[in-house]
Amino acid sequence: MMRRSIVKKRNRFLAYLLSLLLLVSAVPFGYVNAADISLQDNAELSVSENVTETDKQVEAEEVQIPENNQWKEAQEAFTKLLYGHSLYAMLYKADSVRVMEQPSDTAAEVANLPSGYSLQLTGFVVVNNQAWYQAKVVVSDVLYTAYVKNANVISANTGFREWKISYGIDRIGQRLSAAYGTNLDAFPESYRPYIQSLLNQHPNWEFVPMNTGLKWADVIRDEMSPRRNLVPSYSAPSWRANDVEIEPGWVQATDPIVRYYMDPRNSLNEEGVFQFEWLGFFNGNSHTEGGTEAVLRNTFMSHKGLEDGSGGTYAQVFCQIGQSLNVSPYFLASRVRQEQGVKGDSLMISGNYPGFEGYYNYFNIKATGSTREEIYQNGLTEARDAGWTTRYEALNGGANKATANYIRRGQDTPYLQKFDVDSSYDGVCWHQYMTNLLAPTNEGKTVRSAYAAAGLLGNDFVFRVPVYTNMPSSAVPAPPVDHQYQDGDAKVGITPSSKEFVFSAEGVSLANGLFFAVYRNSEVKWYFAFKDDLGRWLSSMPESDYSVPGTYYVDAYAVRLDGSYYKVGGNTFTLGAPRESWTGPQGETWKIDSDGLPRCYDANGNQIKNAFQCDGTYTYFFQADGSPMTNRLTYHPDGENLIYFDEQGHEVFDHFQYCKDVKYTCYFNTYGYLRIDEIVFSGGKPYYLDKTGAMKQNEWFYFGNGVDIGYANADGSLKTGGWGTDPWGRQVFYHWNGMVARGLITDSVWYYHMDEKDGHLRGQFR
Repeated sequence: MMRRSIVKKRNRFLAYLLSLLLLVSAVPFGYVNAADISLQDNAELSVSENVTETDKQVEAEEVQIPENNQWKEAQEAFTKLLYGHSLYAMLYKADSVRVMEQPSDTAAEVANLPSGYSLQLTGFVVVNNQAWYQAKVVVSDVLYTAYVKNANVISANTGFREWKISYGIDRIGQRLSAAYGTNLDAFPESYRPYIQSLLNQHPNWEFVPMNTGLKWADVIRDEMSPRRNLVPSYSAPSWRANDVEIEPGWVQATDPIVRYYMDPRNSLNEEGVFQFEWLGFFNGNSHTEGGTEAVLRNTFMSHKGLEDGSGGTYAQVFCQIGQSLNVSPYFLASRVRQEQGVKGDSLMISGNYPGFEGYYNYFNIKATGSTREEIYQNGLTEARDAGWTTRYEALNGGANKATANYIRRGQDTPYLQKFDVDSSYDGVCWHQYMTNLLAPTNEGKTVRSAYAAAGLLGNDFVFRVPVYTNMPSSAVPAPPVDHQYQDGDAKVGITPSSKEFVFSAEGVSLANGLFFAVYRNSEVKWYFAFKDDLGRWLSSMPESDYSVPGTYYVDAYAVRLDGSYYKVGGNTFTLGAPRESWTGPQGETWKIDSDGLPRCYDANGNQIKNAFQCDGTYTYFFQADGSPMTNRLTYHPDGENLIYFDEQGHEVFDHFQYCKDVKYTCYFNTYGYLRIDEIVFSGGKPYYLDKTGAMKQNEWFYFGNGVDIGYANADGSLKTGGWGTDPWGRQVFYHWNGMVARGLITDSVWYYHMDEKDGHLRGQFR
């Protein structure tokens, strides 16, 4: 054991106690025993600490601070700066920085750390006319106390910046940002034009390269692990790896879109840059209640108090919690906005989910699962275990967990909370707050809008921007999301029917959506279309909309992903009064009867009965009384196959149809035949029709062979081509045809052993 004493006068106790304690030796954090402190009767303070000897411990030389030290006031002010909260910073101004066991260039080195590395400042000392900070730093999950030069430290903390200026720590009298600026040369050349463009508009912003040391290809490979990055199920085909909903409404992202969003260069612009904002501090000048309200604008939290009265307004509560945790309230507000949406109608914060009444989880902590019920139950179990029985407790508790588990563990930007590329704790690429690939971009945009609304974009900001090795020479391009058509590419047609006109658009099957605009004089009506199995866009205009004779103009508009649209074709039709009779393709006469359905007469005026007849578009079967058969399964004349006539009497071809007489959905092929015990592909998705012809929906089931298992979504499409869970929460893998994999499978990196019977994952190896 070793004993060390420092004696100071009592009237200097409050100013010097912490700084003296911080001058102890630089050793891995946790080897120093608790200090023994006793106040003696002679008005002197004796401080001693016991230090355990270990083979890893390196004892420090005692640092003496003379009474007339010219930096004494700065040291006292720094100690006061630390009262009440922690002070975080980053390494800066070099590709790598040596952190030392003692405040000396000749001391032993704790580690050589890359630019952008996070650390906590705990003390300040000047030795041989060099300013040093004592700091806590985590290296490979081990917490050390070490020293780092002032010239290599940067922080966005306002108090820290003002302290440096007040005491001339940098030997200057200017603003820190003007003196330091951004070292563009520290960034790869491909980053520099983007950063320079931002600096031209915001010269006091500072950009710090975070040299991850990770290979780009390795990071992308790890981020493409199943369930790690998801996109909305309505995203463009180039964004969706498949249509299997891993979580309700979310599917696996493709490699190209993950590369695009993960490449920092694509977000070094006005709209995206705030996903790199360093979050580890509260700034009373920038983080205001008004600015927080701007984050919450147009949401259920805007200018609203907590519904149960457990706190003030949402904006006030976020500011209070942010100040207490020393983190940005804008981050907290934007995270809840991202997790709960603008309406806030999730059962996670309703307080009345069955079995979890009175519990809330605003930050969706541990809210994961393959079904909505599983997500709610997991998230609310976390709330119950944590005791979040009021809305304030849920907000405060969730914010504490997000801060402690992410911001204080190196993941201190929205980007790093999505993409875990800070290696100080727990490795990389798995400890990620959310699976939503778009979350950091969306949160960054929300926060920037708040700063802009509050007039704060001119303030000092520090951005921690990741850099990878072996990156592409230029920013990764976004995968195409829209197929651009020209006006006239769509062949627009119209087909008259008994109670409607059917519009069609052919030649534009790759459009993300389509609608028809029908004009008559100054009137316009809109009809949204659906795409059939042949790639045609179809819609219809009901009889009530064409009761006025005249000329009608029908234009087809393709819809882009961003909601904008453009014309791709059109046609003109002149309509008379609603038709009551017409002549068919074989000279037969068609008439609409009082039930709104057609009757058919041959050239001699005889009504057609017990026979099939086509009007040029639809096929009908006229029964013994001359009325068309409707809503019924019946045998085809071959006596073997079943066919179906819908409620308008149309025979169904190439289509899924809910059959009212048997009360389930079936599929009828090109010949109109009912398919049974068969996997059918429609729109690129597989569906399974069982031995009765019923389409499986929203259930686990056995295929007709009695061995293979599959899962049918609510719309009947089968889960395919990706990882998911079975009803017992075990991982399974779905083949392209919807069958659960059994036996040994591989993704060219890992081999996975899937159970031979039910397909659940039993283990994996390389």
